[in-house]
Amino acid sequence: MNEKICFIQHDLGGGGAERKVCTLANYFASQGRQVEIGLFGNDTVAYKLDPRIRLTVINRTNYEYKNGFEKAFFHFKRFLTTLFVCLPAGIVGSILGIIHVDKYHSVSYARVKKHYDHRYNYEEPISSFIRQRKDSILITMMAQTYIMVMDVIAKDIRKGRIKNPYLVMECNNPTPGLDATDSVDKKRNDYFPLATKCVVMNTGIRDYFNDEIRCKCVIIPNPVRSDLPEPYHGKRRKVIVNYCRLNRQKNLPLLIAAFEIFHKKHPEYYLEIFGEGDLKEELMALIETKGLSDSTFIYPFQSDIHNRIKDCMMYVSSSNWEGFPNSVMEALSIGLPVISTDCDFGPSELIESGINGILVKTNDANEMADAMNLIATDEVFRSKISENAVYTRRKYDVEIIGNEWLNLIDSLGAN
Repeated sequence: MNEKICFIQHDLGGGGAERKVCTLANYFASQGRQVEIGLFGNDTVAYKLDPRIRLTVINRTNYEYKNGFEKAFFHFKRFLTTLFVCLPAGIVGSILGIIHVDKYHSVSYARVKKHYDHRYNYEEPISSFIRQRKDSILITMMAQTYIMVMDVIAKDIRKGRIKNPYLVMECNNPTPGLDATDSVDKKRNDYFPLATKCVVMNTGIRDYFNDEIRCKCVIIPNPVRSDLPEPYHGKRRKVIVNYCRLNRQKNLPLLIAAFEIFHKKHPEYYLEIFGEGDLKEELMALIETKGLSDSTFIYPFQSDIHNRIKDCMMYVSSSNWEGFPNSVMEALSIGLPVISTDCDFGPSELIESGINGILVKTNDANEMADAMNLIATDEVFRSKISENAVYTRRKYDVEIIGNEWLNLIDSLGAN
């Protein structure tokens, strides 16, 4: 049995993958495993962690140099980088084009410096952190985070200097142009074969990959959080709710457009969106343009979000794509009537349309508005899908999903 389990993540701020790390880490700790979480981006933790879990910040501040020479060499490299980014932008761009530093087609001093400062902050610390944990199973959620780690240690893995069993989980739709860029896809194809196993949430994600990666894939869906409130059975507030990252994937303009149509028939209803993200200002401007400022509100993400929304009339997800939507699963688990776009991947595995929720076409505001109207006006139907929704909680209970993870971990061999 593998007693020591170590997650390596950028941070644990708000998000589905971050929430999953905390949920699984808490379960592993409750089963007597020694659990550590190493964070190399920042020490943000948005979710409650079991006090038995060791939290370690992996960065230059906490890094112990082997000797004075190593420290001097590090600062010499920093000095050379400073000289490099002070060169004219055209020269810097040409050099970066030769060495293939990603994402720096449009060069600026600030962007290049930030890139190298970030790498120098975590590069040696990650390598040192992993080398000191030879008896731990390593786990990283999210392909982009795993790629950042592999950029540091891939050479050591290939040469056999790092032999830890390593599990990577793809937490979103892997198709380039959605959550992933072509560059991420290429690196994923290079680095996923170095993992011991690749955990995916459904067959759709597994079947995207090539044969070399697919043969390493293990399907384990997301667990439901163990701290969700009990399903609500009283009178519901006339509020439509969504909580998510405010980004392109979640397609919140569709939700706002559907609510605009619905609101003409039901002016007493409100739309409340909880979350943070790059599109916040754009969404607030859209709300104002549509004249919905008195009925549509965007709030910061709340740690007690489920208690805040459990008595709402419905939860509506408008995503263009998903991996396995945590928020939809959680809304179902607390008995909220749920509407979701039938996007790839995940919603159709959670919702049997008309039985425990409603699936609608992506990018169809009228169909979404019609579904909102059905839930708002048909109390019998609303009660039926609410009662059936809570069975999701049993199917994806953390005891079941967490045990699948532990079985996988233990199958990799004893420490």
